[in-house]
Amino acid sequence: MTNLRLRKPRASKRLNRIGLAAVLVLALGFGTVRFLGFGQPMLLVATKTIVAGDKLTTGNTQLAPADVQNFESNYLSQLAPPESFASATIVAGELVPKRLVSPGSVDTLVSVTLDLSGALSSMVVEGRHVDLWSAGGNNFDSPTSPRMLAAQAIVRSIRTSTALSKTTTTVELAMNPEYLDAVLAAQAAKQYLTVVAVP
Repeated sequence: MTNLRLRKPRASKRLNRIGLAAVLVLALGFGTVRFLGFGQPMLLVATKTIVAGDKLTTGNTQLAPADVQNFESNYLSQLAPPESFASATIVAGELVPKRLVSPGSVDTLVSVTLDLSGALSSMVVEGRHVDLWSAGGNNFDSPTSPRMLAAQAIVRSIRTSTALSKTTTTVELAMNPEYLDAVLAAQAAKQYLTVVAVP
């Protein structure tokens, strides 16, 4: 008897394998592109905490790929034009929204660097609004009532160092210029200073 079994052509198997390989290559390539950021829009990101009145420069911003689910029109997709200023706080690592960029200077805050003893509350982080308080003089024998030196200051940066078992925290605050004299006077008098996060 004649064997009537039908055999699929070898070429068909070869084409199936090539097709499967092509699909795998495309999927792998797409995944790699998404993983590396290719194909995503390039948007402007703050590399440092930027507060109201700060000028946007290449020193505090950079372009980076970002996946914002088709909302890229809300953010800057190029380096900020010259003489562009932030109108509100943009924390390091955040995208720069178009609505927070002003073509002209806004009310400028002054920066003050303070050395505080001990650790800060976990609620005090870069970009957070805080109140600065004086706990009085540097003599425990003559305590004075605490008083607020500056309200609604913004934390620009926090650095902590430890030497001889003593922890010192250096905090840079951006604040309204009207508070500057009182803060500098408290620093000169070596008063105990502390910052409290605004709820």
